[in-house]
Parts: sequence; C-alpha cells; structure tokens
Amino acid sequence: MKKINVHSLFQIFFYAVMGFAWLGCSTKEEIIPDTKSIQIEALPAGNVTASIVTLNAEVQYLNDEVILDHGFMIMGVNNSNPEKVSLGKTVKAGPINLEYKSKSVFELDAYYSYYSYIQTEKQLHQSKSISFTVKDFWVDQQSVLPITLGDTLHLTGNFEQLSNYNIVRVSNMYPQRELSIVKRDKKFMDILIPKDLGNHGQNMTILVSKSNNGQNSNFGREQSLANIKLLGKVEFNVNGPHYFGDDISYKSYGIRWGVSNFNLIIGNRSLSYFDDNGKINLSGLNITQQSIRLGYYNGVDTIIVKQKLELIRPNQDIFETTNAVAHPRQMNTMRFTDLFRYFGSDYYNMKIFVGDSLSSGLSYYGPDSMHFQIPSLADGSYKITINTPQYGNIVLKKPIEIKKLKYEIQNKMPYYIGDEITLKGNFLENTNYVIKINDFEIFSGAAKNSMLKFKLWNADFGKERFQVGIGGGDYYPIYPDEGETIDVPGIRIDSFSPASGYAGDIVTITGRGFANMYSMVNVFVGDVSAKVISYNNTSVKIYVPITVRKGLVPVRMMYYIPSGEVVASQKFEAK
Repeated sequence: MKKINVHSLFQIFFYAVMGFAWLGCSTKEEIIPDTKSIQIEALPAGNVTASIVTLNAEVQYLNDEVILDHGFMIMGVNNSNPEKVSLGKTVKAGPINLEYKSKSVFELDAYYSYYSYIQTEKQLHQSKSISFTVKDFWVDQQSVLPITLGDTLHLTGNFEQLSNYNIVRVSNMYPQRELSIVKRDKKFMDILIPKDLGNHGQNMTILVSKSNNGQNSNFGREQSLANIKLLGKVEFNVNGPHYFGDDISYKSYGIRWGVSNFNLIIGNRSLSYFDDNGKINLSGLNITQQSIRLGYYNGVDTIIVKQKLELIRPNQDIFETTNAVAHPRQMNTMRFTDLFRYFGSDYYNMKIFVGDSLSSGLSYYGPDSMHFQIPSLADGSYKITINTPQYGNIVLKKPIEIKKLKYEIQNKMPYYIGDEITLKGNFLENTNYVIKINDFEIFSGAAKNSMLKFKLWNADFGKERFQVGIGGGDYYPIYPDEGETIDVPGIRIDSFSPASGYAGDIVTITGRGFANMYSMVNVFVGDVSAKVISYNNTSVKIYVPITVRKGLVPVRMMYYIPSGEVVASQKFEAK
C-alpha cells in the first residue's frame, strides 16, 4: 500500500487556502456612508473670576464630515457683543476646555452665556447655550463697623468687578441716599460717610448696586457691602488765642439731647454731652492749664482735636490796687480791666498774695474790682502776686508799702461830750477811719494832712477808751489795737443869765457837755422841767416854767446815760 507523505498533505492545504484568498481579493469592495450627526454639548463654566473663566464642552460624537473649525461663541450681558473664540480644525471626541480671559472685567452678578460649535464643509454644528454669572467680590470686614460721621470708611477685599457704573447707597432710607466713593482699587474701597447721614448709635447697611444711568445690565440684585454703626461728631471752632470768659463755639453732628455714651472733653474734664446752642463756657470747669485740649468720646474712641485752645494770658497792666500804701489788715481794692473776659465767673478762684502771705476776705465788688484784706505784716515794701489755676502767678509791676497805724492825741486833756478830739499820725489819704467807743461808732471819715478830727458825741462819764478802726463803709472796719483812754468829766454848769426872771422868760445856761441835751438831759428850774429852746455843746436856752414857785430855786440838769445830775452853784430868782 502506497503511503501518503505528511509534508505533502500540508502543501496541498496551504495552496488551497491561498487560492481561496486570491479569489476573495479579486472581489470589488463596497463603502457605506456615516449619516449620524455630530453631537456637541456645552458644560457649566468653571474657575470663574473677575476676568477669567473656564469654558467647558464635550464632543460626544464625530462623523466623517470634514471639519473646518471648532471653538466657543461667548455672549455678553443681554446676549450683546458676541465673541468667537476659534480652537482650529483639529478636534476629537471628548471634553473641550478653554481658559477665557475677558477683554474687560465681568460685571458683578451679570448674566453671560456661551455655546460650543463645530464648522464642517456641510454645516455648522452648535450646542445649546449655557449661562454663568460672576461674583468674584468680597469684603474682609464682616462685623459691624463703627464709623464717625464725616469720616471715610476704608474697606478691604476684592473689588475688581466694581466699575464706575456701580453705586453705593444706604438701605432702608427714603429718599434714597447715594454715598460718594472717594477712591477704589482692586483691593480696597474708601467711602465718605456724610455728616448728616444719621444719628449717633444708629445701625445701617451699605449696599452696592447698579446705577440707573449705567450701561445695559441684567444686574438686578443689590450686594451687601458693610454693616456700620454711626458715631456722632463734634467740631470745635478754635481760631487762634482765646479769652477764658468767651464762649467756645462748636458744631455737633448726629447728637441729640439725652444721648448716652457721648462725652465732651475739655482739658482734663469729661462732660456729659449738652447742647447750649453750640456753646461751651470754661467757667466752673476747674481749668488748670493755659493750653487746653478739646475733644470728645464717642463710645468707641477718644478723639482729641489737633489744635489746642490757647488762653490769652492777662498781663500786669490789667491789675491795679487803689492804695499804694496800706495798713496791715486794711481792706484794699484790686481793679481790673476785662475781668470777666480773662476769668469768666471763675474769678473767685483767684488768690492774692502780699509778699508771701495770702490775703483773705476776697469779695467781688462790681464788674471791675475786688476787695481783699492786707495780711498782718511788718512795715516794708511787698510785691503783690495774683495766682489763678489757669495762669499761675502774675506779679504786679508796683509793690505796696505797708505801714502800721500809729497816732497820738493832740493836747490830751479831759473831754466833754461834744468836744473835738484831734489825732495825729500816719493816716493815709483816701482811707476811711472809724472811731468806736463802747461798741458805738461815733465817727466815720477820712483824715487830712495826717490829722484825724472827730467830736465826742457819746460816751460814759469817767475813764473811756476809744479805738481807731480802718475801713468801714462797704466792709466792716478793722481795729488793729486796743486804742487810747481819755477822761470824760460829764456835764458842767458854769453859769446862767439872767439870774432872775418871770415865767416864760428865756434863760441861757453856759457850761460844757451839752451836746446830747435833746435826748439824754433834762433841765429843771426848781422842781419843774423847763422847755429847751436850743442848745449846743456849751450853752442851753430854756423857758422859765409857768408853775415854778417864786423865790430862789435851784437850776439843775438830770442825765440818764449814765444816770446822775449836776446843780448850778447859784440859784435862780423866780418873780
């Protein structure tokens, strides 16, 4: 049996396969066209900032159309100003991403839209449009911000999206109140807060919105910019040097009567706010500086104005004493020019020193003078110093001469009531002196040529002491020593005439000490009281009483202070 070679079988199989393959290749190929449409979809934008946005799309299916271009079409606000961004001919299925940088900053919260497109030789394929808004805007300050009326509110954050068409206004205010933007940059905004915006302590919200006069925009919402708390303000009218007694004028903003947590600062004093028609007077505030700071506390900050109030210091020329020479403890008068203008009603805080000794008894006397008492000082010349809390020490140009009161009685002898007594001493011109006996002032007046003369109108009989006082008139006199002792003999009858007469006749009695006849002494002829017609210190005229008995009768005078009587040495013959 003839055997088949395995190798031969393989060759037969190989040639058979090759034959079939050749027959297949010789058959004509048929191509079927792709009629399914290109599919593309716009996806939401990403990474949105003030001027950059990532546009997203997806090519979901590509057919065999020849592609000429593909990319994005971007529409501005209200579908205005469309802009085409081409990405070229090359495209393949899958996501498309484009980081788009706008030629200008996107408007805040405005609506923009875009779609993706593919342009082929046959037609334009485009996705549905998709919208996006841009809010790349924030403020760093989130808490309530205290702000003083009239000041500039400084905000930091991202303000790149804001444009000249954005306005700032206050919420819940009618009519609408637009605020002025002083300066704006990408990272900050300065807003002027008007002085008349509201009241101290009032809370407000500041909004940013679109101006009605701005470019077309679908911006319809207002954005909260900041929450503020208004703080009142005071402006002081400080123009150069100021007199203490003159009012300080000021103007307040946002502050009403009864406002709490708002104080005025004058010097070192903090005062509750008060409105006295926009004026403050320094009197009564215990001002102790010549340079006075002014300001206010608004509940948050202490505001001190830059310019201090400089008081006009009085010089030596506005002070003058009426007496260049004075006795110790004497009341003197200080005269002023413009007292109230320099000191207001705080003149009572003034101290007057004579030498180093403080004067006492200061009393205001009229609009331009003040009384003060000279201290008990030894004889000599002393400077006079005015001391006040505001101005410190002011030394007068002219010193004062102090002289202790010294005097002596001229022609010392017994003195009857009504006699004149003459004292000689260092009496001063234009100074009032008082003579006192038994606590009764019997004389008040001035000396002349170093002589003081007075009449002894009243005194007890016997040894009497009189004192010389300094002052009187507008203030109580000062008695610097124990005085001098004199002898007061009482009433003396020397004689009378005629020595006889009838009832109704006039009799003249001569003697001494008749000065107080009218009220202190009665005259008797016999036992009958006689009517006094007239009298002086040395004589008395009387009528002889009608009822007097005839014959020789005594003539006598009875006195009551002190009680007693004096009888004439001769008797009267009644006819």
